[in-house]
Amino acid sequence: MIKIYDMRKQRGYAAVLLVVLIGVMGLSTITLYNSGQLTSSKMRQQNAADAAAYSVATIISRDLNFIAYTNRAMVANQVAIGQMTGIASWMKYIRQMSGNLQRVTSWIPYVGAATTALNQAMAIAEQAVEVFTKAMIIGADGVITGLGLAQSTLHVALQGAAVQVYEAVATKNDPDVNIVSGLTAASLAKSYISLDSKLHRTKKPKRGTSARAVKDLERYDEFAEIVSNSRDQFTQRRAWSVRVPLPIPLTRFRANKVGGSNFERVQVNGNEYGWNWSAMDTLGINIDVYGPNWRGRWRWRSIANLPIGWGAAHSLNKDKPGNSYNYFSTGGRLYGAEKGCRNVRCRWGNGAWSNRWPAWFAAIDDRNNLVRNIRTLQQFYTIKDRGAAFVGPQITVLLEKPLRAANDETRLWGQVLQDNGKSAQPRFDVEAGSNVNTMFAFSKAETYFMRPVDTKASPFWRRDGKIEYGNLYNPYWQPKLIDPG
Repeated sequence: MIKIYDMRKQRGYAAVLLVVLIGVMGLSTITLYNSGQLTSSKMRQQNAADAAAYSVATIISRDLNFIAYTNRAMVANQVAIGQMTGIASWMKYIRQMSGNLQRVTSWIPYVGAATTALNQAMAIAEQAVEVFTKAMIIGADGVITGLGLAQSTLHVALQGAAVQVYEAVATKNDPDVNIVSGLTAASLAKSYISLDSKLHRTKKPKRGTSARAVKDLERYDEFAEIVSNSRDQFTQRRAWSVRVPLPIPLTRFRANKVGGSNFERVQVNGNEYGWNWSAMDTLGINIDVYGPNWRGRWRWRSIANLPIGWGAAHSLNKDKPGNSYNYFSTGGRLYGAEKGCRNVRCRWGNGAWSNRWPAWFAAIDDRNNLVRNIRTLQQFYTIKDRGAAFVGPQITVLLEKPLRAANDETRLWGQVLQDNGKSAQPRFDVEAGSNVNTMFAFSKAETYFMRPVDTKASPFWRRDGKIEYGNLYNPYWQPKLIDPG
């Protein structure tokens, strides 16, 4: 006989299972919600650390770029002083030429009156140019002094601003983080100590063998070279030449105008160095013949040189006593020489001294034609050790935050974390061995030098095809996050 169970006795079992399932699902939902909250909180904390590190690196990049801008501005103002000195020389040359013309033609009716009036006009113009050039040189020299002070002032001011930016950026990105003031100050101080160890604030260049003296002189010479290479066409070489063949074979008539401005180092105040601007302009009429020299090489050489016009001017370092300048010195014969002219013969025969007699007259007549005393090269920041490996300092950020701040609405996750901390800690980067109620975020950033787009299609492309290493003459410093490991 088969016993038949009453199915009604099994009613209600599904409800029990459903209650258990709902409980498991509820616990899973709460766990998932808390996990999301913790993950979101951790992401905010890490973003805050990254933003703080990147912001401080941005400040340092701006500091370096400001130095680069002001160094370039110093170069531009030095070139402006060279331009004004060149204008004073050129005006002397015009005035001398008009005076020579007036003396030669004074006996000619009507022509003499015209050249006399021209000479008087040039005398007035010369006085006006003298006032103008002196005022411009005073202004440019003062601007250079201001730029040097601005460099050092901003460099110190930004160190204090970095602390404020560090704290403001971190707390605005995540209000729950705790800023450890002592750790923050130590981290930023370490970064700026690293920055200052890589920069070099020049002092007055002196003759000597000490590391400081050698480094200062080397950097000043580098700066002076950049100034010389940055001269415009007028300051560098103002020249023209007209050649006309004569009826006599192998002879020619040549009108030769050459001039330019030099920026050269001189010794002042005993063992100290300074830099002077000097300029010369000459115009001569030459009779050239083509024939062999003493080596048997055929070339053009001048057999007669008639001086037509000449002029010279100089702006001397304020520490160099007196108004006189020796234009006969070897370094001073490059006035208007073509680029690449280095040897003594080239100096004599390529620049203003190619007109031998006008140059002699200019060197004698205008040896006391001082436009203005100037400070010339002044203190500036530069890189201590140049090279491809040079990068800015690293900025390290460490932020901490209470774990409960991740989810203040429910504390269930805190209990789950305590029950299963070993699996939760690695997942959410909670520091092992520390209080499980604290989370940490770690980030690093640094500054580096790179031209924005270094390709031929870019306006930033170097036409010489060379790679530019980190320097403080071009403002291409920028921040980036790096691997914190």
